[in-house]
Amino acid sequence: MIMECISQGTALSWVSHKLGTYVQQLAETVCNFQKKVEDLSFVGEQLDIYIRSLETCQYSANTFGNILGKIQHTVADSNLRQYSNFHTWVNGLDEELNET
Repeated sequence: MIMECISQGTALSWVSHKLGTYVQQLAETVCNFQKKVEDLSFVGEQLDIYIRSLETCQYSANTFGNILGKIQHTVADSNLRQYSNFHTWVNGLDEELNET
């Protein structure tokens, strides 16, 4: 999305009457991207906490189930936000969980 917005701007000049609209759209796109990055960073931190808790938690089906449920909920919520390369990220998470 950002690359699409940037490529539209390459056709403009400093005296173009469309420059103001372009700058506004670019700023909105960058802000949206920044928000997604911040959200995904928080999600990553939460998942790290959940995964690390698997290493030290009580050895019981309920405890494992609760933690895995939190992980699944976090992944499902992230899927709804339509992050790019989501499937690759989930594959990496699966590998990390298998190693834990």
